[in-house]
Amino acid sequence: MIVFNNIDKSEGFEIGIEEANKILVDLGIKLEYSFIKGGYYPDGEYPYSLTVERIEEFKDDKQLDLL
Repeated sequence: MIVFNNIDKSEGFEIGIEEANKILVDLGIKLEYSFIKGGYYPDGEYPYSLTVERIEEFKDDKQLDLL
């Protein structure tokens, strides 16, 4: 989980993830994030969960060896 203390930083995070996914597609992986609603977070108001997922339709197994 990652928590931001202002909305500009959280929006920058979302944009950054989308840009990173453009690079990671060649490795057959992508980053997925979701905003976490509710709860109390002492470090900020904008909590996200972040996961790394394998792209199912990825075909080049040689690239996966890099992971």
